[in-house]
Amino acid sequence: VDGRVQPLEWMVEWVSVGDKRMCATCTTEGDAGFRPLVSLNTVPGGDTQCRARCRCVLVLWTRKEVDKGTAVPLSGKLG
Repeated sequence: VDGRVQPLEWMVEWVSVGDKRMCATCTTEGDAGFRPLVSLNTVPGGDTQCRARCRCVLVLWTRKEVDKGTAVPLSGKLG
C-alpha cells in the first residue's frame, strides 16, 4: 500500500496427458494440482521415468489467479 509493486508468486500445474502410457512420475506430478513453482524438483522430460518421451507440460498461474479460482486445472486423469 506504499505504492511499491508487489512481487508475483508463481504457481504451477504439471499437466499430464492422462493416458495409460504415462510413467509413474508423471502420474504423481499430474495429480498434485497447483503448487508453488519453487517447489518443483524436476520438469517434464527431466528426472522423470519416461525421460525424453515425456508429453507433459508446465502451466504457470499467479497465486492470485489460483486463489480467485480463475486458474483452470488442465491435467488429464486416468479414469
